[in-house]
Amino acid sequence: MSIDLSWMKTESRLLLDVPLKPVQGTRFQPTGFPDLGAASYRVPGSGEAVLVESAQSMANRLEATIWDSAKRELISAAQGIPYIVTTAPGHETSSIEESHRLNSGYFPDSLRKSVGDKIQYSRTSPVNVVAFARELLRLDPNCILHGVFLSQLEDGRLRLPRLLSSFVEAKDAALVASGGVKLDRISAKGEAEKGTGHIPFSRTEYSAAEITAFFNLDLHLLRSYGLPEEANRFLVILALYKIRAVLESGLRFRTACDLEVDESKTQGAIRARRPKDWSLPGLEDLAQELAATVAGCKAHFADPAVTRV
Repeated sequence: MSIDLSWMKTESRLLLDVPLKPVQGTRFQPTGFPDLGAASYRVPGSGEAVLVESAQSMANRLEATIWDSAKRELISAAQGIPYIVTTAPGHETSSIEESHRLNSGYFPDSLRKSVGDKIQYSRTSPVNVVAFARELLRLDPNCILHGVFLSQLEDGRLRLPRLLSSFVEAKDAALVASGGVKLDRISAKGEAEKGTGHIPFSRTEYSAAEITAFFNLDLHLLRSYGLPEEANRFLVILALYKIRAVLESGLRFRTACDLEVDESKTQGAIRARRPKDWSLPGLEDLAQELAATVAGCKAHFADPAVTRV
């Protein structure tokens, strides 16, 4: 039975606010930034909040859901989705794995130039966004979902923002300071810079009243690309599959930050804030629908689906 997505033609956003909790205990370690540490801030009326996982990190985790790193290929439900492979110095890499997708430094400039040539890109003309989106659909549709910026091509105007974005926040958070010591059973007074001796260390974690994973799929922006209807449905199903996959198996952000969906608050169903009362389907149903929509978009994809450069 086909998943009902009738709302995708009228809604401007798909919004999901999913309650999370630590798998064990009450503490978690949020993401940290150089020279900053954890991103904590005050929310009027709600006390201190902390950014648990950034939009950049969540984008990487969402992308990884359809990639089998052991086999170095797409998972079975995603087979047939186009992507690009290149042999970098000493290893093979793909546009699925690379953080900047087609703009990765491991891809040759000739790849980006071929995209520009295909859509008749010119410094003296506005960017043909519709043609650009169709070419990305042909080569690697994940670039449409997660955004791409071909900064190395000409004057750097070929870009698409993220359609799918996500982040995790904790509300009413409190700092938990602790520490420990690395013991040296041979020389307690060794040289720390050489890794010997007793070395004390501090540890910063948090507890919180609420932890929430936020997901936002920009449907208005998707419709503005003028893609075929079957392509829009494929991209929405792909986004939903990635969201469900992250929620089921991708919430172990760090050793000290292992989260899961708080089923005591969801009551067995992950309901969207927009469209109201819509529930996220299960992973198996989404996998079946994804395979079907991939097959339905074959005419819009590169043949063969894997482009080697």
